[in-house]
Amino acid sequence: MTSGIFHSFEIGSILINREERQRRALDPAYISDLADSLRRLGLINPIVVSRENVLVAGECRLAAASLLGWTHISGQYTDELDPAQLRAIELEENVKRKALTWEDECRAILEFHQIHAAEEPTWAMTDTAKALGFSPGSIADKIEVAKELLKGNEKVVSAPMFSTARGIVQRAAARADAQALESLRTIARRKAEAEHRTPLHVIMDEADLFVPQERHAHLERLIGAVSDLYLRGRSRGI
Repeated sequence: MTSGIFHSFEIGSILINREERQRRALDPAYISDLADSLRRLGLINPIVVSRENVLVAGECRLAAASLLGWTHISGQYTDELDPAQLRAIELEENVKRKALTWEDECRAILEFHQIHAAEEPTWAMTDTAKALGFSPGSIADKIEVAKELLKGNEKVVSAPMFSTARGIVQRAAARADAQALESLRTIARRKAEAEHRTPLHVIMDEADLFVPQERHAHLERLIGAVSDLYLRGRSRGI
């Protein structure tokens, strides 16, 4: 997605407009880890600056390079980026400035995550969390809420605040999980009755198709004990 046009910027010449950027302090531990990565692998993603040399994206990378004693760093100007990259930068800056409604923030985070995931196959929610300054759990919640907003889920759309929308989504997910689990139990029970086996054996055999397991003596003893309990329960109508 990058334009392929890169420049070497003197680190001391790059301006950081603190009033226009996220007002949180950088995480020293993260900067240290990033500096170690720069030392070993070099700079993979260039920083982005305006034509006035004002930093637009890459403050952590810039801080890590400074920590290593670098005098110059590779970067690009905003007008050299393709539309998708510019959109990702716009989304990041909007989210960090806290200038969005909770609905728009959720949608922006989802779009930001999707843009980067399309560019980098290994991009995960933890990467989105680090980039935007949220916890991974919070990012996961906001992305799930955003998906329901885009689906037009009336309950989520009409929620007065994010916490309410999150509760609606989480309860729906819990109900879906419970239904899926009950369906699995029903299938296992019916198959077990047809094959004169216990549901436990059926479930383990089905799982073994996906992840083959090596059987051990202690596992056989465990299965035997659970099977015995199951059969005793059935004989008593439990």
